[in-house]
Order: sequence, then C-alpha cells, then structure tokens
Amino acid sequence: ETMAGAALLAVAATALAGGAQPGLKTCPLCGRPIPPALESRHHLVPRLKGGRTTEANVAVLHRACHAKVHAVFSEADLARRYSDVDSLLADPEIQGFVR
Repeated sequence: ETMAGAALLAVAATALAGGAQPGLKTCPLCGRPIPPALESRHHLVPRLKGGRTTEANVAVLHRACHAKVHAVFSEADLARRYSDVDSLLADPEIQGFVR
C-alpha cells in the first residue's frame, strides 16, 4: 500500500463516516461527502441513448455508487425508467446499497 493510497483510503473513510468536509460535493444517492478522487459523473439519460453532458443531465456520484447503478440497470433501463435521482433512489437494490 502506497502513502497516496493510504491517504485516499483515510479521506474515503472519513467521508463514509459522514465527517464534515467543507467544499466537498455530496452524493445524491448515499448523502455522504465525495472526496474529489472518488467523484464520478453519471449521465442520468445515458449518452448512448441520446443523453447530453449538461448540468441537468449529469449527477456527481461516489465512484462506488455510480458503479452500483450501472451494475443494476442497463443503459435502456436508465433511459426509460431511471433518468433522475429520485427514481434511482426508489429502487430497492439501490436503497439497500446506499444505506
């Protein structure tokens, strides 16, 4: 484990513990602060399905939350039924993951 890796893990652990970190974005799925190294941009309507890179169509998520969204839903599902944060949060599998 490198020093940089250990520092990143410490920042992530603080964020996951809900530690207040001014200036950090908050993940709209899990509600925790996102260290810059763990930010991931999610297109609510996937680019493959015509989604654009606009403020209204991009949500900044934790890298792990973003990976879970794409593990659970296909691009077609995301475009049809899960194209906003509220619909993602309504899914039981996402709810269980972000708790």
